[in-house]
Amino acid sequence: MKTIYDREAQRSEQESICVFTWESPDKQLMLELPEGFHEMEKERREENYPLFERPEIILEDEEEKVQLTLQFFDKPMKKEDTKEAVWQIYVLMKEFFMQYPKSPVYLNENDGIPVGWFMMHMNNMGKEHMKAVFPIKGKMTLLTLTYPEKESVKWRAFTGHLLASIQEV
Repeated sequence: MKTIYDREAQRSEQESICVFTWESPDKQLMLELPEGFHEMEKERREENYPLFERPEIILEDEEEKVQLTLQFFDKPMKKEDTKEAVWQIYVLMKEFFMQYPKSPVYLNENDGIPVGWFMMHMNNMGKEHMKAVFPIKGKMTLLTLTYPEKESVKWRAFTGHLLASIQEV
């Protein structure tokens, strides 16, 4: 466990956030998550994600207000395809969820792993939702993070750390 934001030391409105290193069950991906994140219970998974293509990994915080999902697609993806992949998802989300304002598409690179991402503001639900796409082991991976809009200061600050912590094992 390590502290990435310390409210007392930084004298800010930002809450303290302690993180731990999480590793995917298939041992291909590592990232840092806030302390207290755990796998969502089966009943809640079925209730909150009733789709036929439910994400393989669904994690949530202790208060059950913040969810992080990971989907590993069998679609080949090279590092240089990241910008095009996130753009395709962005266009798809604009088409299916036109009611939600979206941020521009961003591209970050950390330790050689490019990550394309954007935000959706789900005003009617009081939530913000980030979608991030990146290659792991030459395959497309989709990460989503959904959190209460009223906690956006905390989670927007953490998003940068989360994306920078993505590592291929």
